[in-house]
Amino acid sequence: MASDYYQVLGLSSSADRQLIDKAYRLLARRYHPDRSPEPGAVDAFALVQQAYEVLQDERTRRLYDRQLAERPGGAVAHQVLRLSFREAARGGIFRIPAFTGGGRGEVRVEVPRAVEDGTCLRLPSTEWKGAMELCVMVAVREDRLFRRDGLDLHVDVSVFVDVALEGGSVTVPTLEDGEVEVAVPPGTAGGTKLRVRACGLRTAEGTCGDLYAVVRLQLPPTTRHRARDMGRRVHELEREMAELRDAMRRRQGELEKWERNLREKQKELSDPQPRWIKALMGKL
Repeated sequence: MASDYYQVLGLSSSADRQLIDKAYRLLARRYHPDRSPEPGAVDAFALVQQAYEVLQDERTRRLYDRQLAERPGGAVAHQVLRLSFREAARGGIFRIPAFTGGGRGEVRVEVPRAVEDGTCLRLPSTEWKGAMELCVMVAVREDRLFRRDGLDLHVDVSVFVDVALEGGSVTVPTLEDGEVEVAVPPGTAGGTKLRVRACGLRTAEGTCGDLYAVVRLQLPPTTRHRARDMGRRVHELEREMAELRDAMRRRQGELEKWERNLREKQKELSDPQPRWIKALMGKL
């Protein structure tokens, strides 16, 4: 079995995603169990799928390339174990498909608590019945709430401005211990980190990080409603001012027309010979 997934797909390590996809489609059609009469097609198809699963994802490909650089020329098989953020925090026993010496099978992987993204869990060939050592590359998905920094965790919490100014408390979610109430000192600024001791990630040895609640200032509901009402009133006033300006422009046009008519009347009155006399004399 080839230990280099680039070789499995017949590619160089510089191949781009388009070439990887193309090579996978060709080999998958060639070795598909329902189509291929070739001996060993089932195992070849499984190995091609395994190689593609690693190389088609940019993040797992980077992990794979790093492992190859650390063990150049080494006979090592690779497989990806994708975990959620919370699965990685808890650890445990996971099973993943792998190409063993007996063909496609499952491998039991023991994941330690607080395992980091990119970790390579190494299994000797005797543990997974393969022909060589297996590197299980751990790929951890991001969590919608928590961010990791070593064993410490960070989580954003909304704090009303009045609470931040006067002091109070805020409810903070934790990863494994539910919610806790944390004191907010008076004069707390946005971006302040409120420390919750021993609520970070825990290792199997008992080492525990801290949780940091990052303050994100928020207007109280009544203030938000008042600000929304003020914004609506400002919009109405702007519309009324625009209507008033239009009316003033129309009145200005009417005033200019009235002034022109007035000047013409004044000119007629100041003329010693009115127009009707001039017209009569012109006919004589």
